[in-house]
Amino acid sequence: MLSKAYAGRGGCLGKPLILAGPIGFALAPLFAYTAGDSLASATYSRTSAATYTDSLGVVRFAPHNLLLWSELLTNGSWSVVDGATRTATTVTLTSGTTARLEQQLVPVIGATYTISVQMSVASGSKSVHFGQHTGGWAAVSGSTVTVTTTPQWFSHTFVASAAIHYIRLGGSVSTANPEAVTMTVSGVQAERNTAASTYLVTTTAARYDSARDSHYIGGVRTLLLEGQRTNLLLHNTDSANAAWTKGSSTITSNTTVAPDGTTTADTLTTTAAFGNVNQTVTKAASSLVYTSSTYAKPGTSNIVRMVFGDTSSFANGAFVEFNAATGVISTPATTFGAGFSGVSGRITLAEQGYYRCELTVTSNTVATIVATFGTPVSGFSVITWGMQLEQAASASSHIPTTSATVTRAADSLSFAPSFAMQPCTVYVRRYELGTVGVSNGAVFQLGDAGATAMLDEFVSGGTLIGRSIMTAGTVSSAHVANPAYGELVESRIVLGATGSIQSHMSRNGAAEASGTVSGANAINVASGAMVLGVNNSRTGTLQGFSAFRSVHIFPGTKTLAECRALVP
Repeated sequence: MLSKAYAGRGGCLGKPLILAGPIGFALAPLFAYTAGDSLASATYSRTSAATYTDSLGVVRFAPHNLLLWSELLTNGSWSVVDGATRTATTVTLTSGTTARLEQQLVPVIGATYTISVQMSVASGSKSVHFGQHTGGWAAVSGSTVTVTTTPQWFSHTFVASAAIHYIRLGGSVSTANPEAVTMTVSGVQAERNTAASTYLVTTTAARYDSARDSHYIGGVRTLLLEGQRTNLLLHNTDSANAAWTKGSSTITSNTTVAPDGTTTADTLTTTAAFGNVNQTVTKAASSLVYTSSTYAKPGTSNIVRMVFGDTSSFANGAFVEFNAATGVISTPATTFGAGFSGVSGRITLAEQGYYRCELTVTSNTVATIVATFGTPVSGFSVITWGMQLEQAASASSHIPTTSATVTRAADSLSFAPSFAMQPCTVYVRRYELGTVGVSNGAVFQLGDAGATAMLDEFVSGGTLIGRSIMTAGTVSSAHVANPAYGELVESRIVLGATGSIQSHMSRNGAAEASGTVSGANAINVASGAMVLGVNNSRTGTLQGFSAFRSVHIFPGTKTLAECRALVP
């Protein structure tokens, strides 16, 4: 696989490129991927919805399709109602009736959804109505569009208000079919998004397998890949909901545009010192690591106070205060009472005037934990949205919830590069988002199907290492230090001619630190075809948490300067 960057320099597959200038060495990558390159040749999966941050700083859901059999209208998932007829790809509607084709959607109440459909007619142009209703013609909404001989996509957005919505192509009680029409339907999609995104064809199940390869960090496009996480807080974008206990505070709902572009951020105003909203979560009666997080911006106060307690009396716990105007920790994270430890705070710019604030702690052994968000001074306010509580050492991407906790499934990505194991340099550029806190969390794993030749970078005993496993045995080289959360990491794992391995790392563009060269380990050059797992093992397990800028594999040994010159 050759990245667009190489193709753009005039090279072609199988022929080395020559860089002009002082370096002047041949370029023949064994594998190359840069965020934004096609993933058509990759194997990617995720079994739930997931969010990312787009180029405008808006938090969005990755493309997904919740409807079944999106291109087979005769499947039993679809129903014809009030005289509509169908074939596998067409629907015929009669004028002045409520004839329609429809499919049930089970949404999250209060969430925003977008329906999109591609339609055309055999000749001329026709007016067609489509939209949704909740049964008994409650909460009807839709759009009337003009369909022509050219297939076009049309979309309609609505807010879910019931446990079941019916996605319909055709009339409604409020808008009967304006004219008779037979239309060809090339695809239908329903997704939890404020606008239509990339279409995904479905069959027996909903599809969530669109990679988050348009995730932006500081204006840089990345491929966001994460392990599984659960948000333990309910109604995390609606702090007025009864799921939240109000401690000396009042909530004014939907006052401000939120990071996802909707006007759903709330204003919390204190009525006494340390006013807050909080939720109590049941946990195991043991010490566990938790991270709470929220998007925040100033109201009449700049200070956001986050607290953990073991009970609502807050005799034991930890707290931190952030300045949501300047993006700094104003009061360092500290514990109080007994039993809490390992406390830390983090604040990162989240675009659109928001910062994301995080508090991490190791709890005591009480069987509950209370997550609290507020501001310390009476009569002042802050704006919050997207509160999250995860049993982990860092926050992951936003996981929206309503009346139940939500688990985001892990990303799994692998490629099938066409080479056998050989001396090489694996050069990875990524933002560290929590991999080092995951036991056996992988950055990459390259190996053949029989596991007779493997090369990987993963967390072993709390330390990020490079490792090779060959028929002759296993050798490894530990990185000098683990990267910190949010750092731009350039890893260079070199498999030498004798099978030795050495790990190198540059953090945020600083000088490279190199681990010890391992002993020799004869390379199994007769290995079968390779499978490259990115952010996971080649078998799709051991997920880390990273946003990848690029992954390249070069034959032989390349220095950091050479890798940087070769990779755009």
